[in-house]
Amino acid sequence: MKRRNFKLALASSPTQKERQMGIWVISSGHFDTADHVLKSRTFEQSLLLYCLDGRGSFRLGETTYAIGNGDIFYTPAHFNHGYECDPLVGWNLKWLHFSGSYAENLLRIAGFSAVSPVRNIGQNDSVSRGFDRMRSILKSKQMDYSIDATRAFIDVLVELIKVSEPKDMSRNLLEAVTLESQNLESAARKAGYSKFHFCRLFKKVTGVTPWTYAVNLKLDKAKELLMNSDVSVKEVALSVGINDPNYFTRIFAKYAGMSPVKYRKLMSER
Repeated sequence: MKRRNFKLALASSPTQKERQMGIWVISSGHFDTADHVLKSRTFEQSLLLYCLDGRGSFRLGETTYAIGNGDIFYTPAHFNHGYECDPLVGWNLKWLHFSGSYAENLLRIAGFSAVSPVRNIGQNDSVSRGFDRMRSILKSKQMDYSIDATRAFIDVLVELIKVSEPKDMSRNLLEAVTLESQNLESAARKAGYSKFHFCRLFKKVTGVTPWTYAVNLKLDKAKELLMNSDVSVKEVALSVGINDPNYFTRIFAKYAGMSPVKYRKLMSER
């Protein structure tokens, strides 16, 4: 019989202090299962999952990643995603839903983004205990439990910053593709490779093509500008290196599931 062990803890609505801080935990859980298939969903909050054991796959947008022991993976808000375990092996996952610009900034510092959502941190006891502590605090419902869970989450993010540095080759390839990159030829020259070798190596090391990485890099920056400034959609497009605002709107809608205007309105209401 397939194992299925599921634990869940929920927070109340974020406090005013948490909104001012720009970080809050929504829910936290732990499941150990060999029967887990989630084909497609989209949330208004972000998600972080840590695989302690087993294996499976994770899809973010149009890209699928293999997940195994020690992998921690991230789903930004408003991104369609799915995941499933290998039914012959199963997996043991700890996870949390969260929101807030400060939390997203710390994850970026740790190297996570829509274009680089998976990191292998091995069996990290500090991170694992942090997930357990968040779930325990949320379940307790004691005074200030929501703030205490947020503090535990910050501890996890700080630990991820310490351990989630990309390897030298990955860093060299990723740094070659920027918001200002005009084409693959210039990015390849910056990395020191031919165009063909650069594209092949980039896909092998990162799991995505340089084009997919560049688009998501621009999308990440566009979301930040739309959420934290009053600049026009045209100015946002120019800021991320896209001269045609109509093309920018089409790309944004394809990857984010909504127009830039709708995204800004949605974020302003939160």
